[in-house]
Parts: sequence; C-alpha cells; structure tokens
Amino acid sequence: MRLTSQVHLVGGGRNGLGLTDVNDCNVYLIDGGSEYALVDAGAGYDLDGLLAEIAQTGADLDRVGHILLTHKHADHSGGTAELQRLTGARVYGTSTTAAAVGDADRFNTGLASARNAGTYPVDYVFQAVTVDEVVSGGDGISVGSLDVRVIDTPGHCAGHCSFVVSCEHGTCLFSGDALFPQGEIMLLPIADSSIQESLASVELLASLDIDALFAGHGAPILLGGDRHVQLALDRIREGKLPVQLM
Repeated sequence: MRLTSQVHLVGGGRNGLGLTDVNDCNVYLIDGGSEYALVDAGAGYDLDGLLAEIAQTGADLDRVGHILLTHKHADHSGGTAELQRLTGARVYGTSTTAAAVGDADRFNTGLASARNAGTYPVDYVFQAVTVDEVVSGGDGISVGSLDVRVIDTPGHCAGHCSFVVSCEHGTCLFSGDALFPQGEIMLLPIADSSIQESLASVELLASLDIDALFAGHGAPILLGGDRHVQLALDRIREGKLPVQLM
C-alpha cells in the first residue's frame, strides 16, 4: 500500500490494516531510490503475505539493504532473521535490542507465557538475529538518497527507538510502539516498561515538527502528525497520562 512517493505499508496485522499475518506489527518500506529499507519485520510466523506486499511495490528484494528495528518485541522483530537471509540486508537496532534478539533461547523462554495466553501460536519459535549495526539517538543511516535519523524513545520497553526521515512528503516519524495516532501510548505489565521514560519520549517527539506519523500499529497518519503527538503532550501538561492503547 503506497502511503507517499517514498513510503509503503507492506505489513500489518490485527492491530493494523490487516495486510498480513494477524501477529504482525505495521511494517514499512522506505524507498531511497537506489535502495530500500524496512522499518520492523513483523512476527515472521508467515512471511508469504509480507513478501507479496513488498513485491507489489515493485521493490526488488536484493535492493532491500536495511532492516531498522524499533524494538525487540516479537511482533516487530520475529521476521528479521528470515528477511535478512532473503535480502542480505544489514540489521540496525539499539544495544538493548541487539542483546535481546541475539539470544534465541532466552527470547523463546520469555515467549512461553505469551504462547500459553494465545498471543502467539503454540508452535511459534523466534529465530536469533545478528544486529549488524548498533545505533543510538542522533545516529544517521543512509538509505539511498534519504537520511534516516535515530531517536531514542524508551518507555514501551527498554532500548526502544524511533526513526525520522525527511523526504518529498515532509518529515515522517516511524514511532514503533512509542506513540500511536490520537496521542495514545502502550505501557505493558513488564519490568522494563516505564511510565516516566514514556512521558519523556513523548516530550522529545513533540519537538520534532512531524508531518506524517507511521506507528507500529493502527492507521498511518499522512498529514498533521504533530497534532497527534500534541494530544499526548497536552495530557501530560495537564498532569494526566496519555490515553493507553487497548
């Protein structure tokens, strides 16, 4: 699904537009001209739909040179290993993300409760990922003619980052699970999900003057993305928490 001249939505599950497997986050393809980047990789349970969506954009898999991971959770990182094998792309993530996705045994042990709860299929197995380049806030990643900037946005989980791209459409924020349309956030009942860090991340994102908001779940926002960030910031300034995405 073409969103702008340089951004396509190629994946999304039950909490998105239903393009691919129900377990997938929104997966975006950035077109830098001479090469492409994927933002996140879906759960990886069934890649056929994702590959079909990539093919519909006209992108050749051998020109997908980068996979940018916003964070470690399986619905965002589970497809990385197979996509890396198919494309030869370099994988980027923070040090926390790299440590988590590189240890498949520990990752799969941690998924046991999610499988038991039906969040993931009982036969779902996470494949270890080698992160080729560890990134942090302020780093830049060249994708053809485009420059992708890394923004540290912890809160949803430790090591979460977002990506900002200035292109023909304007300034596009790929926020992962740091912020969603209507200024919603997602805090989880896990040890490294932090209210304080999430609020600080919202305040940082509010300083970016965003045109398009491309979150990890929900509908893409093509114009007025900064208004959605401002909704979260307004609640913080009122002494309230942003609305929690259900």
